[in-house]
Amino acid sequence: MSREVKNLVSISVVFALGMFVFAGIAGAAVVGPYTVDANTLHLWHLDEAAGTGTAADVVGTANMGWVSGDATQGASTYAGFGSSILAGAGGCAGYSNTSIATAQSDYQGGNYGAFTYEAMVNVSTLTGAYQSIFTREGDVHDRCFQFRITDTGGLQFAPVQGGTITTVAIPTTGADAFVANEWFHTAVTGDGAGNLALYWTRVSDSATEANLIGTGSFAGFSDAQNGETAIGEQDRGFGDIRGLPILGSIDEVRVSSIARGADDMLFATVVPEPSTLALLATGLFGLLCYAWKKRK
Repeated sequence: MSREVKNLVSISVVFALGMFVFAGIAGAAVVGPYTVDANTLHLWHLDEAAGTGTAADVVGTANMGWVSGDATQGASTYAGFGSSILAGAGGCAGYSNTSIATAQSDYQGGNYGAFTYEAMVNVSTLTGAYQSIFTREGDVHDRCFQFRITDTGGLQFAPVQGGTITTVAIPTTGADAFVANEWFHTAVTGDGAGNLALYWTRVSDSATEANLIGTGSFAGFSDAQNGETAIGEQDRGFGDIRGLPILGSIDEVRVSSIARGADDMLFATVVPEPSTLALLATGLFGLLCYAWKKRK
């Protein structure tokens, strides 16, 4: 082997070693609980203690004034997220116990604008019943949408008054395959330009971004459309009817005024601190100098 080739191999080994070290330092992480940013419209951590009977919106404009009598607050959740609500047969949590409809303008970024609805869920099954994640329902004309799990294992966004229903099969194989009684992050986004996206991701420190499982089309909502906000259930105004509860627990529900990207939700790549990168660069520089010296 010629000297030039040996030198090239030496420098390549040093570079590869540096990349290996960087990969070992950088990693993935679950980002949460969420904090309010400029695009957060509503955020429910659902950390209230058992028996509280209400669920606070961190932004403060849409506190859930009703929690089902057979739902359990203070239930267990993914490590680091406080607690969750375990839904009962009677539902989970609603905006009010008197079925108050509110304008859709507070749940999107402008008239027919962008949105992201997301939550963490832990359910026992994907089949046999529709399970509401986040809904804006009501009676007659006060109906906006249902974001839910279908009775055949699909993740669905269903605009009630006009628009195409988008349903995508929840994964049953791979890293984000459904497993009963484990935590998953779910999300639906609309960009205000007709594009819809659905996400389903196992909550794990190995995930670097949300897992896109399908896309669809949706023109958007008028600001004037009304609906009754509910978490883990569907609220209808006729006699304050509640139903289609999630079959398990729900946590960390967020509403945003933009269509968040896959790397702007619950997961992220952890980048080393500048001091760590400086130390790594110094070490690599030393190794390169040594390799250069050896070639002479």
